Amino acid sequence: MQIYRKIVQILILLLFILGNFKILNILSGDLSSSKIIGFNFLFDPLCALQMFLAGISLSIEVIFGSLLVLMLYGLLLPRGFCAWVCPVGLVCEISYFLRKKLQIKDDILKISPNTKYFILFGVLLISLLFGFLAFERLNLIAIFTRSIVFLMPSFFGIFFVILIFDLYFSRICVNLCPLGAFYALIGKKALIKVNYDLEICTACNKCLDVCPQISALSLIKRESGLVGDECISCGKCIDSCEFDALKFDIRNLRIKNEKDI
Repeated sequence: MQIYRKIVQILILLLFILGNFKILNILSGDLSSSKIIGFNFLFDPLCALQMFLAGISLSIEVIFGSLLVLMLYGLLLPRGFCAWVCPVGLVCEISYFLRKKLQIKDDILKISPNTKYFILFGVLLISLLFGFLAFERLNLIAIFTRSIVFLMPSFFGIFFVILIFDLYFSRICVNLCPLGAFYALIGKKALIKVNYDLEICTACNKCLDVCPQISALSLIKRESGLVGDECISCGKCIDSCEFDALKFDIRNLRIKNEKDI
């Protein structure tokens, strides 16, 4: 699964590059506002929410594009943006790999994973009170993505800043990203989530060793059920489990099967 995930991440960025330079008109724009085959189709729902709170009127295209993204990451693939699309997440995976190799266990900045939810609340509150898009002024994901899809020289500097900060100071995706917090909240009732079966589990801890959001697996070795909302749907825990104790499951189908039993 991890090979396919990396292919998806890189392919999306490549299609953006080809589209922005008029080579292949499939995807153009960036992750904040995208066109598919020339039509306004996808829009960042957190940006749209900030616009609404700031009193900025939303066009039909923005509303429609935001709803499509919300359906994808809110119903089908909770926090899938973080693992399957976000280029900052790709850099943070490199950082996670280096952390393991270099045996770096502690961050210089002791920041709680809940901090990203406070940042999200602050972003929305500032947008409401002061009428401007607070997160978009310092949106690291948007800035880094544009440096990639428009082939800007600033890409290298941004890449190393993200890598070093995530490696030594604090894990960006885990502790600081308000967009990740936003998708975690809207994905609480997602139809497809990772399900854990305690009866099959051998307590080998391999899933805990590979999970980039380890708090999502708090039920491991304790009880069966759906993993936590911090899960980014990367599938690493599933790939690591030799006994299929972890797998993607359809929530309603699982509940129905339990009742039948």
